[in-house]
Amino acid sequence: MPLTPEPTPEPARQGLGIHSRQNSSNHSRQASAEGKSPKEHVVDVKNREEGRHADFANIDVRTVFGDGMGHKAQVYGERIKGANRGGGGDDDDDAGAGIGGATTTTTKEWDTKAPEQRITIFALRMAIIEKAASRIGTLSFLWATVVILGGFATTVNQLDFRVVTIIILAESSRIFSRSHELELLQMSVLSRESLGHRFLHHAKSSLRLTLFGRCKRRLKTCLASTDAAGHAPPSHSPTSARHRPSKKKPPSLSSPSGEARVRNAPSTSKRISRLLYAVQIVFAVATVGLALWRLYENDYFYNPNDNLPRPPNINVSMTVFYVLSIAEAMLFLLERAFWELRMRYGKILDRVNDEVGLGPENLESVRQFFIDVYSACLKGSVFDGLEMDLVSFAIQWLREEDYKQQLGGARLLKSIVSHSGKEEETENKKELRSLNYFAADCLRRLGTAPGVIERLVEMLSWNGKDEEALLVEVAGIVRRLVAYNRNASRIVAIPGAVDGIISLLLHEYPRSNGRDHEQMAEVYLELRVEALRILKYLCFDHNNRITIGETRGVLSILIVFCVAPKEPSFSEGVNSKLGKCHLKTYKKSLQILALLASAPNSSGGLLRRRIADVVSGLKNLRDIIQFDKEPKLQKMSVEIVYHLALDEGVRITIGSTGGVISSLFNLFSRYKDLEHNELPSERQQASLMAGKALSRILLQNEKNTLKTITLVSENRMPFLEVMMHFLWEPLEDLLNCAATRDIATCSAQILRTVFEFVEASVQEKLARGCVPLVMLSIDMRQNGRSSLYESYLGLITKVLDRLDKEAYQQAINQINKQEWMDQLYQNLRHTPTTNKYPSIRRYTIELLHVIAERDVPHISFYNVIQAKKTVNSTNICDELHRTADSISEVENFCLFSGLIGYTRHHEEMEELVARVIKIMDMTYRNRSPAA
Repeated sequence: MPLTPEPTPEPARQGLGIHSRQNSSNHSRQASAEGKSPKEHVVDVKNREEGRHADFANIDVRTVFGDGMGHKAQVYGERIKGANRGGGGDDDDDAGAGIGGATTTTTKEWDTKAPEQRITIFALRMAIIEKAASRIGTLSFLWATVVILGGFATTVNQLDFRVVTIIILAESSRIFSRSHELELLQMSVLSRESLGHRFLHHAKSSLRLTLFGRCKRRLKTCLASTDAAGHAPPSHSPTSARHRPSKKKPPSLSSPSGEARVRNAPSTSKRISRLLYAVQIVFAVATVGLALWRLYENDYFYNPNDNLPRPPNINVSMTVFYVLSIAEAMLFLLERAFWELRMRYGKILDRVNDEVGLGPENLESVRQFFIDVYSACLKGSVFDGLEMDLVSFAIQWLREEDYKQQLGGARLLKSIVSHSGKEEETENKKELRSLNYFAADCLRRLGTAPGVIERLVEMLSWNGKDEEALLVEVAGIVRRLVAYNRNASRIVAIPGAVDGIISLLLHEYPRSNGRDHEQMAEVYLELRVEALRILKYLCFDHNNRITIGETRGVLSILIVFCVAPKEPSFSEGVNSKLGKCHLKTYKKSLQILALLASAPNSSGGLLRRRIADVVSGLKNLRDIIQFDKEPKLQKMSVEIVYHLALDEGVRITIGSTGGVISSLFNLFSRYKDLEHNELPSERQQASLMAGKALSRILLQNEKNTLKTITLVSENRMPFLEVMMHFLWEPLEDLLNCAATRDIATCSAQILRTVFEFVEASVQEKLARGCVPLVMLSIDMRQNGRSSLYESYLGLITKVLDRLDKEAYQQAINQINKQEWMDQLYQNLRHTPTTNKYPSIRRYTIELLHVIAERDVPHISFYNVIQAKKTVNSTNICDELHRTADSISEVENFCLFSGLIGYTRHHEEMEELVARVIKIMDMTYRNRSPAA
C-alpha cells in the first residue's frame, strides 16, 4: 500500500503523485544547501511566509500614493484588511476570493490527505483484485486450451469436456462484458448529449438540411426566375458558416423525437451495464458451482469399454484447471462484494463529495472521476491512477469540446476554489482548514498550468444562447483567480480578455413573464455580478485600471448600472434573490467607478475626466446620494465624487450639475443628528465622506463657494453655523472618536476656503466666532501633529488676519506665547511628504507672517523670540533660511494623486518664505527687549 509523502512547506494536491515528490526533493535540496535539517527548513519557510504576510497587512497605501487631505480611500483600506482573510471586499461572497487561511497553516496541517485519495486508493485495491482475477482467468484459459483440450481431448470425460467448454466461454464472456461495462458506465455518467448521440443527432440534422434544403433552394430559384426584375436570389444557404452549429455551443433539444432519444440514452446505457453486471455474477457463481461439483465427483477419464490405459496426469490437470477457475471466480466475487460494500453501503463517492465540499450537482462528476481512475489502473499499471486528482480531471474536462463535460469541469473547479478563505462555523475545524488549503492549492495550479487561464478567458467571450450556466461557473473561477496579483496581470495581458469580461455585462435576458423569466433573470444578473467582481479585483492594481478605463464603452456601461433605484420597488424586492442581485450590481458598479476615479498620477486624471464627460454620470451619482434607503450606496457615490473633484475642471462641472453640492451638504449636516459610537456606522461614514468631498469641491472655486454658503440644512441651520458647530465636536466628544476629528478637519478646511471669497463683514463675524475655539485647540494640541492640527493651523492664519485690533489683542493675550513659539519652531523643522501633512510648514510660515505684521509692543512676540535665541542660539530668520533651503515642490500643491500634485497654491512656497524673512527682519531688527 502506498504511503502518504512527508509534509512539505508547499505540497501539491497530488499527495501520492509525481508533483509532490518533486516539491519534496526541491525543498530538501534547498534545506541542505543552507545547512538546515528538513524540519528546521519547514519552520523557517513558514516563519518567512507569515512575516511577509504581516508586512503586507501593515502597508499603508498612502505612503506610496499619498493624499493631500489626509484621506485614505476606503477601497484601499478594504483591500488591505481583506488580505488577511484572503480576498478583500465588503461583501460576504467576496471574503474568500484569495488563499485565505492557507498562508498561515501550521506544519501539522500539511499532513492532511486530499479527500479524493480515498477514491484513488479504493480504485487501486479494486484494480489489484481485478487484475489478479484476470491473470488467473487467463492462466486457466490457457491451461484448458493447451493442456486439457490439446493433450487430453480424446480421453477426458464427455461431461467434463462440456463443463470445461462452458467455463471457458463464461470466462471469455465475463472479460468481454467487463471491458465494455466500464465504457457503458462512462457513457451513462456523461452528459445526456454524449458524443455518439450528438453525432447521430447532428448527422440526422445535417441529412435533413441537405435533402430538404436542396429542394427548398431549387424551388426558390425557380420562383425567383419567374419573378419581376430587381429581386435577387438569396445570398446565403442554410448550411453556410453562419448557420452551421458550433462545437462549443450546447446542441439544441427543440426536436421532440431528438429530445426523447437523448434523454433515454443514459438510461439505456445504465440498463445495459446492469445487465452485463448481472451476467458476470451469474457466470461467476455458475463457474464456482460447476468446478466444485466436478472436483467432488473426481471422475475425468473417458473409457467406455474399459480397454484404454488411464493417462497418468489427467486428474492433476483437471484439478488444476478447476482450482484456477474457482480462484478466478472467487476473486471476482470478492471484488464485487468489496465494490458493493464501499459503493452502495459505504457511499464512498458521496462521502468524498461532501468532504471536498461539492454540491449534489457534482456527484456525477466525482463518479466519472472514479471510473477514469479505475480505468487507468486497469489499462496500464495499477499505480497510474494514483497520479490523478480532481483538479487535473476537471481541467481535462474543461478542455473538451462537449458542452456537458465543460460544464461539469467548470462546476467542479468552482466548487473546489469557492471554499478558499471561508470562515464558516463547522464542528470539524481540521476539515475546514484542509478545504481552505485544497482551494488555495487548486488556485495555484490553475494559475500555473499552461493554457488554463487562456481557456477560461476564451470561454468568457462565448455568447451562445444556452451557455449562461457555463459562463456563470467560469466567471466564478476567474473571479477567484484574479485575487492573486500575478494571475490578474496574466489575465489582463491576454489579448481580448478585458473585452471578453465586459461582454458578460452586455447579456440581456429575455423580456417575458412567469417563473422561467425570473429564473433566467437571476442567471443573467448573477453573470453580470460575477463580471463586475472580476473587474473589481483587476482594478486593485492601478496599472490595470488604465487598461480597463480605456476599454471602449466600459465607463458608460458602469454608469448605466448606477441609475438610482425607485424607492417602492427597490424596498419591496431587496429581500428577494432578484433584488439582492440588483443591489450587488449597484454596489460593484460603484466600487469599480471609485477605483477608476482614484487612479493615481496623470493617467488617473485622464480617467476622471472621462468619467465626468459621461453626460449622465454626475446626475446618476446625485440621485444615489439622495437615496436614503441604502447609506452604503450613498457612501460609494460620494466617494466617487470625492475622487473626481481632484481635477479643477471636474470641480466646475460638479458645481454646474444641479443638486450635487446641496445633496452633499445635507448629507454632511446630518452627522450631528446621528448617534456617535466608537466605530462609525455606514451613515456616519457617508456623512464624513460628504464633508471631504465638499472641501475639495470648494477648493479655490469662488462660484461653488458662494453657492454653498447660502445653503440651509434640513434642520434650518445656515451653512456657516453648521461648520462652526462641527468645529466644537472634538472638544465635546467624550469618546474621542476619529470620525469626529475628521468631521472637524473637513469643517476647518471648508472655512479656510470660505474666508477667501466672502465679504469682509462676513469674514470678521466668522473670525470672531472661530478664534477662541481654534486658539484653544492649537494651544492644547491634544493629538500632537495630525490632520486636525494642520487644518486648524491653516484656519487660524485666516482668522487672525481678519480680526480687528481689539479682538486680535484679546485672542493673543489668552495664549501661552512661549508654547506657541515652541510649536512653530518644531513645525518649521517638519519635512513634508505627499501623505504626511504637506501644508503644515506653509501654514506655520503664514502664521508667522500674520504675527509679524500685527505685532505691537505690548503684545510683542519679540521677547519670546529673543529668549529662544539666548537659550538655543537660534534666530527665527536663520530658521526660516534653513526652511528655504529645504523647500520641496510638495509644498506648492493642495492635493495629490500618487506622485502628481493638483491645485497649486496661489503663492509659491519660495516666495512666501522670502517675504516672511523680509518682514521679520524689518519688524524685529531695531526693536529692543525693553520694548
